[in-house]
Amino acid sequence: MKGGSITKILIESIACVAAGLAFGAGGAAAHTAVAADPSLLHPVVRDLFLQYEVAVRHAYAQAEGMEALIDSAGASITTPVPTEAALAALAGAGSTGSRLIVSPTGFGRIVYLGVGTAGLLGLIDASECNPTYGSLFNSVRGFLAGAWATVANKQGPQSLPVPPHMRCDAHLPTGPLPEFIGLGLEAFTADFLPTVNAADTVVLTYLEEAAEDAGPAHLAEALAALDLAKAAGARVLHAVVVTAPPAGCATSGSADVTAAIRRIAPQGVVISLPAVRLRLNLPFSAAPATPSACDAASPVADGAAAADGVGAACGAPKPQVVPFDALGAETAAAPSCLAELCLKLVLNATTVGAHVRKGMIYHNRMINLMLTNAKLFHRAVGIVADTSGAPVEVATRSVLRAIYHSDDVFAPEGGYVSVAHLQLGAPAPTATARDRAFVTRRDLEGRPFADAVALPVSNHVHNASSQRNIVPTAIVLAVDELARQKAGMVRPLMAEAAAVAMLEKQPVVRLALLEVLKGSA
Repeated sequence: MKGGSITKILIESIACVAAGLAFGAGGAAAHTAVAADPSLLHPVVRDLFLQYEVAVRHAYAQAEGMEALIDSAGASITTPVPTEAALAALAGAGSTGSRLIVSPTGFGRIVYLGVGTAGLLGLIDASECNPTYGSLFNSVRGFLAGAWATVANKQGPQSLPVPPHMRCDAHLPTGPLPEFIGLGLEAFTADFLPTVNAADTVVLTYLEEAAEDAGPAHLAEALAALDLAKAAGARVLHAVVVTAPPAGCATSGSADVTAAIRRIAPQGVVISLPAVRLRLNLPFSAAPATPSACDAASPVADGAAAADGVGAACGAPKPQVVPFDALGAETAAAPSCLAELCLKLVLNATTVGAHVRKGMIYHNRMINLMLTNAKLFHRAVGIVADTSGAPVEVATRSVLRAIYHSDDVFAPEGGYVSVAHLQLGAPAPTATARDRAFVTRRDLEGRPFADAVALPVSNHVHNASSQRNIVPTAIVLAVDELARQKAGMVRPLMAEAAAVAMLEKQPVVRLALLEVLKGSA
């Protein structure tokens, strides 16, 4: 489980308890009881965590479907696809094909198409791949029915330009990238569909309740887009979370929707949950609620019974089982927290598994992250230090060399240029006008490395944010410097260009680093 999933569980649990105390039947008495004895909430929180555990177990029970998603996604982003230049060469040689497609990334791509909250989760998962794995802008994308209206942005539709750190693939000979980031399915049809090919993986994401809120028109639009992608030759799959009503309860139309999705995309994951919304079990109430037949048959209700036993042992009254979405008008639109977590886990597994296969993970560390903020700059230094075994000073210097493509690391008076002021926890220097006006790598051409090192972290981030492979290059440089120090050698260090060339020979970064680290042992 990734850190974001843990954060989601904690925040939602806190919000659920707060809503219960604010709007539940206990009223002011509940606040008084908790203030007098906070331990009353221990079984309440424990039961919330139990509900999440039930959901997680349901998600990971679908191992076969998740494997299909990971296999397809991993094959996509590791399968080379001809670029415009390659196709021109084929045409010049007299080669013909029924459908020769230009790839905007040089590889296949992963695309999420979704409705409502499911579409948002796909969009979020895709957006994290660029800074986390250094993936290209179009490598992993998310599109959702309704675009900005689904996002419910108060300022309405926005025209967001593709930022510099996401335009790293602009050098590819495939024509310009889209000027703006498109969120809607119409952007998929206009910008993506013309280049969709057999190397691409297109996944429909669907949450039953969220789709019902969005309306049938959005689902129909998403299914139509998925069908177009299939007709273009893409591998199409699904990631679906629905509610499984117990015996005796009214069924929903989820079976029909799932069948419609599977007709287009037979492979994927369908997670059937006993409940998709959290239920709050408060140990104080003016009038205990009477559970419905559906509640009594639910494993989540069983979890409430387990918490009831804990509460009784503490001398607390019998809990009241209250749906999170029935606590009051303010929480009537409470999200399907459990269903969202299941879908998030599936999407995370898909992109993490795919990038593991691309070699972007080494010893459980994301080794090709983009340095787009100060936190990631310091994380990069930590990864270089941990992976290479080098001191933090060597790791910091290696990261800066990779950013500025510099080999001039020695001070005029002898020894290395100091980087101590850039290390995490060092006192922040007083900002000057020069600090606020970013100095670019071009400005530093022909100037000593010390001039670059003297700049604040924010300036280094500015220069690093549009570059890829900084961390792998820095690891190679740090390993080289450390090996020379152990051998009693100081000069000459490996040239930064040589480290870059070494990594270019082996595109799977993990394998390249294994060779470097093995050679330094």
